[in-house]
Amino acid sequence: MPDRKLAGAITLRDGAELCTIGDAAALIEERFSTTIAWGALEATLTLLAKAAESGQCDDLNEATDALVRMLYHGRMLGPIDE
Repeated sequence: MPDRKLAGAITLRDGAELCTIGDAAALIEERFSTTIAWGALEATLTLLAKAAESGQCDDLNEATDALVRMLYHGRMLGPIDE
């Protein structure tokens, strides 16, 4: 399965940039692997897996939005512009 691009690049507080679903997966594995239960994380993982499989624009947008919100609540992003 190809490493699909997110709907847009996400820059973290530490300056790291996430551009692909693979980048997001690596970050989640590194920083959230010990998280036992968190609804936002579980929902984001489900959406990322769906987007990785389908490659559909709507799925990539939804997964990217969920990832941004999860990272914001995990204090890895600054304020979200909406």
